Amino acid sequence: MRVALNLAGRICSAGEIIIKSKLIGCEGLIKSIRNTGPCPDPILAGYVSTYKGPRENNEDSAAVAAKRIGNEIYAMVVVADGVGGLKKGEVASESAVCQALIDFYYGHQLNEDWVRNLFDRANDYVKQKASGGATTMTVALLRLSHGEVIVGNVGDSPMYAVSADGELYDLTPDKDEHGEYILQAVGHPSYRAPHINRYRFPVAALVGVTDGVSDYLPSHDILKNVLFTDVQQATKMLLFSVRNITRDNATAAILRIYQSMPAYAGGEIDTNTRRLTIRRT
Repeated sequence: MRVALNLAGRICSAGEIIIKSKLIGCEGLIKSIRNTGPCPDPILAGYVSTYKGPRENNEDSAAVAAKRIGNEIYAMVVVADGVGGLKKGEVASESAVCQALIDFYYGHQLNEDWVRNLFDRANDYVKQKASGGATTMTVALLRLSHGEVIVGNVGDSPMYAVSADGELYDLTPDKDEHGEYILQAVGHPSYRAPHINRYRFPVAALVGVTDGVSDYLPSHDILKNVLFTDVQQATKMLLFSVRNITRDNATAAILRIYQSMPAYAGGEIDTNTRRLTIRRT
């Protein structure tokens, strides 16, 4: 499994996870990452970048990971933002992202149920590791050959998609199916279940950010900074654009998809808001 990650602004790694014994927690995950050289003709490429901003601590964590199961290619983008005002926000976000990576590494049936169950396991792990702390969490699972993206979210860390024709869409509505604002956090007593949405349309990039980016940078500027050929440059430029205006930690995780996805109908598109109409599963 190839992975790029940044855990609570403290550890940056990119490479391949090679595990010969049972993985236990973040420490085992980090130690198992082996640096790899550039890929000359990628199908997928991902990068993660973070900026502490004016805050004392960086409580954001994020990762991009990809792997094959047989002839199928899967990728995951995950962002987590430790809840301010609670203790151990950085531990909470780090634990949530680590649980996502562990589940992705060992998962064989990567589908909507996997995304839903991942949040339950992350909630338990955050409570164990960061008692009293909590975090937002947003996960996008790309099933490349299915032409499908499954997004789960708890809290206000958005996930965007750039379509093959260069438009930006918000995949994480801030209201649930009952019209209620999403007021949960992973690891917190408020947690109930993730909000799950499924999309089928040709995706050129997935962009997960924390609200230190989305609250301060208009969507057209987010799109402008994603449209670089090199994903590393795109991620760094996105963070550079928000450095002097954000009042929060700012983190971005970008996955670029170079192979064309099957074009399935997956939801109406509102051309005014650039938001996909949600199709519940």
